[in-house]
Amino acid sequence: MSLNQKDSCYLLGRLFALYELVDMAALGRGVHATIRDNLYDAAASQPRSIFPLLDQKSERNLALLDKGRKGLRFILTRRIAEIKEAISRAEDPFPSSLLDRQRDLFKLGYDEQRSNIFDATSSSKAPATIG
Repeated sequence: MSLNQKDSCYLLGRLFALYELVDMAALGRGVHATIRDNLYDAAASQPRSIFPLLDQKSERNLALLDKGRKGLRFILTRRIAEIKEAISRAEDPFPSSLLDRQRDLFKLGYDEQRSNIFDATSSSKAPATIG
């Protein structure tokens, strides 16, 4: 699947993975619990109430990346914007709750985005291929 996937649940999973990456990049290796540990279940079940909070947290964390990691900030900001734009075209961009099938799509999007992130960082690909 790709960013052309129109299901908002799938796209929200991808967006969550990018928010997690922003969180880890900004806070460093000393983080004991990521947003995945604290907010994954809530985001996968009640996106309308959780994603505005994640967006605010991401904006603060992206600002922290300005101190020496501007390239990473640019890449992550661009990918987040692309996914948010695709979500905005969905029939129900931020559902108030998700059914089991929708949670499966959320997980698929999350897993796929994480796989893309780690494939890009573990190979010789340029970081711009995150996504």
